[in-house]
Order: sequence, then structure tokens, then C-alpha cells
Amino acid sequence: MNVTIDEVLNVDVVDFQALTRCCRRGLHENARPDCWKIIMGFYPPSTRQWARIEAARLQEYTDVLSACGLDLESSASLKDEITRAVDVDVPRTMPSLNFFLGESDELSAARREREGDALGFTPAQEALRRILITSANVNKALGYVQGMNEYVAHLLYAFAKGNSCNVTSSVEADAFFCFQTLLSHLGDDFSRSFDFDATCGLTSTMRLFDNVLRFFDPQLFHFMESLGISAEHYALRWIMLLFTQEFNIADALRVWDFLLSFGDQIRNAAFFVAASMCYHLRSSILSAETMGDVIPLLHEYPSGDVNEFLRVALRWIARFDFDLIEKLKQATPEEVQGLRRFYGLEVDKSFAQIMQGWISSVF
Repeated sequence: MNVTIDEVLNVDVVDFQALTRCCRRGLHENARPDCWKIIMGFYPPSTRQWARIEAARLQEYTDVLSACGLDLESSASLKDEITRAVDVDVPRTMPSLNFFLGESDELSAARREREGDALGFTPAQEALRRILITSANVNKALGYVQGMNEYVAHLLYAFAKGNSCNVTSSVEADAFFCFQTLLSHLGDDFSRSFDFDATCGLTSTMRLFDNVLRFFDPQLFHFMESLGISAEHYALRWIMLLFTQEFNIADALRVWDFLLSFGDQIRNAAFFVAASMCYHLRSSILSAETMGDVIPLLHEYPSGDVNEFLRVALRWIARFDFDLIEKLKQATPEEVQGLRRFYGLEVDKSFAQIMQGWISSVF
């Protein structure tokens, strides 16, 4: 019998495995902040230590801000290249959400005049801005790269439970440190020096996804290839931005519940999710006649129950594990076909029959 997430959290020491299972089934808004912080190592399993850790991390964050010429009480108008890039992207981040819009134009103008803030950012945007500038200064090898703003925005939204009034100093500090954890897992994807490296970076990521889709559904892969559709057309955004652009905020956070549950394997889990999203649209894609029929479908992913393709992804992960990703990284098309034979996929069955045998209720 599955325990509820409230039962998992309402103890002195959290059962990490039970927590992981709950994350993969999906979390409710009130439980998400604590669960994500445990999953990302910000909190230990012992709940009695959480208040002490919150206070210590807030002080540490305040010190880091000060070293970067910032503080929690104002949004200083720094004049360097990083800050200019961040200031361009902050207003573009989740622009349709009230969470970041905040005050009315009149109130915002009055506050700017009162505080001398020429930028006019809302409190939630100011928190986002401080985290991005500070992180870029802490991680000088990476600096600031577009896409980081989406990661931080989703952390802030989740930790504040979707209410901009909840963006306190502690929430901002928590989001900063959890973002550092994400960078430790995903930072190579933001390194410009790796963009054209054959073994890492964007080029490698897209070639690997080609192999992942070729492994799970060679018919679908070759059909899309025949239409001139490559991973760069759709999967690059999916995987690099962790699906933040494909769904409404509630569904995006649901997908993050799933991804974060795999810890430092989050990027590998994203490959499984992306492939399962393609499989979910299989019938629609295979009935298309041109690239123009498919690309809009992949760029505006149809609304629906995200649990449907997450079940497929989880079943694939359970059967093949992340070792499969390592095997596919440098594999040739012939070697991918050999892996399919090794795993018993090259048999006298239709793909649909094989898939039906894999997919069961796993949440």
C-alpha cells in the first residue's frame, strides 16, 4: 500500500525511498518545497535539523550577495555584462504568470519613484535577478546563460507555492542553493566551450537523443528522419530546459517531481521522458505527410495527462536502467540495432505488442 506524502514527511526522519516513490507519483503544492529540498540534498532526512539549516544557509547567502555587491533589501543597478544579460531575460521569464507580474503598473511606478529603482522589477523578479547574478559570479566558468532563468524561476515558484507573497529571503536563499545543485548535475550543458565538442555539450546531447529514440522506436525515428526532422528541431529545447517550455506550470512542476527524484541522473531521466513524449504522439506523427505537419505538434505539445508518458518513461527506466544511456552515447546505428537484439527487442512482434508488455501501472 502506498503511503501519502504527508505521512512520509510527518516523521522525525524521512524515509528517502518512500519519498522518492511519492515524487514519481507527483506531489501536491504544499509538500513540494520540502520534498525537493530533501531530494536535492539541501535538507537532510532528519526534520529536526531543517530550521537550523535554513538559518545557516540564509546567512551564507546574505554573505555571498554582499560579496557580489548586492543585498536582500534592494536591487542595485550593476553595470557589467552579466547583469545586463540577466536584466534582459528577467522580464521575459514566465511573463504570463501573476507570480512574476506582481504589482499593478501604477503601484510599480510609485515604488520605483519611492525607491529609485529604474528597473521596475517586481519583488519576485528581483529575487530571480539576484540569484542569477550571484550564481554567475560564484560560477565564473559558466557565467550566465539563457535557460538558467527558467530553472531558477521554477524553483522560486515551487518553493513559494505559487504565491509571490511567499518569496521571502529564506525562499530566495533556498532557491539559490538548490540551483547550485542543479548546476552540479547539468552545468556542462550551459558551458559554451562544450557546444561543439563531440563527446559532451549540445552536439553530443542531440546525437545521444537520436540514439535513444532509435533504440526505443526505430520506425518512428526513421520516419521523422525521412521528413527532415532532427532532434535539434524539438528535443534540444525539451531536454536542455527540462521541459519548462512545453507545459503549463502545474504540469511542468509535475514533470520536475519525476525528474528530480532521480538525483544526479536527472539529465539521463530527461532522455527517457523525451523519448516517451515522442512515443505518446506516435500515431499522430506517423500519420503526418510533411515536416510542417509534425513540427508544430512537437513545439506546441498537446495538453493532456502528463502521467501517461511519465508512466512509459518510468517503465523504461525500470527495465533498462541508466546504463542504457551510457551504452548509447557513442553507439553507431548498427550498434544501436545490436543493443535492441541484446535486450530482446528485435523479435517477431509489432512495436505496439512489445510496448504493451512493458507498460503497467507503476505510480
